[in-house]
Amino acid sequence: PFPVRIGLSQPVTSVSLQQMTISVYSPKGGVGKSTIVRELAHVLSDMKRNGRRLKILVLDADWEFGDVDSAFGICPSPNVMDWVKRICKDRECLGYIPAYSPVDIVSRYVIEYDDQIHILAGSDNAMEAARLDCGIAEVIMDNLRRCDYDLILVDNCNTLKDTTVIPLEKSDLILLILSLDTSTVQDARNFLDALSEFRIEKSNIRMVINQVPLDDKKCELGISHVATCIIHTNQDARSFANVGEAASSDKRSLFSKEIRALARIAVAVDEEPEKPDKGSGGFWRRLFGRKR
Repeated sequence: PFPVRIGLSQPVTSVSLQQMTISVYSPKGGVGKSTIVRELAHVLSDMKRNGRRLKILVLDADWEFGDVDSAFGICPSPNVMDWVKRICKDRECLGYIPAYSPVDIVSRYVIEYDDQIHILAGSDNAMEAARLDCGIAEVIMDNLRRCDYDLILVDNCNTLKDTTVIPLEKSDLILLILSLDTSTVQDARNFLDALSEFRIEKSNIRMVINQVPLDDKKCELGISHVATCIIHTNQDARSFANVGEAASSDKRSLFSKEIRALARIAVAVDEEPEKPDKGSGGFWRRLFGRKR
């Protein structure tokens, strides 16, 4: 029902997936950003590209106060700061930052959530995170692009600083998550107006309106950008989040259908086979085509 457009540009088609980085960002906290990351990871990990299930890395790029570990219900150890410490030591000893082996990165710093989803957790110590500078943030992003993942899904910090802008600039697509409250809309407008200050193309942004009341039919924002997708309020999302499970696991729910629609807008995946119509009769009637 919603045109897939951004601004006044041409309609957006599904993005071709080679090795793709998608950032999930909001200029304001509390809009369900980490929940969207978790749900997209679960949904996309069950989808296929050229007949093969997608392998996904979830990166917590809220370097100081990340909560991806909470969203997935895991212990954040190891985490990105273990890698940052090594980078700092290498830079001090060598005078430069070397390239790191993908196998080394995954084996030392990445948590295997399941066969398809891996997680590079955020820092559990804000003081240590202060060691991360722009050079290190770039090294992390560039080295992750060399790892064997179909998709890197980034949970971004809502505060724009030198180190937190880099994951956005390095992304192929940015999902801008909004809710309908006035302050969030104003913050989003300010972010869009400030894009010229960063290496971010407006055409790489898709707007997602989250936490929309079920009875809201207009979903008016007062922003010139057209919403790519809306996701209605899910009363069960918080309880699922508390145990690190996916609320989209119930494929019959409206929430699940909307998350899956968003996943297909963001990433080009194989079409799911159509399930037989349960209302078309029993097995023998479908087999013999019997009619009354």
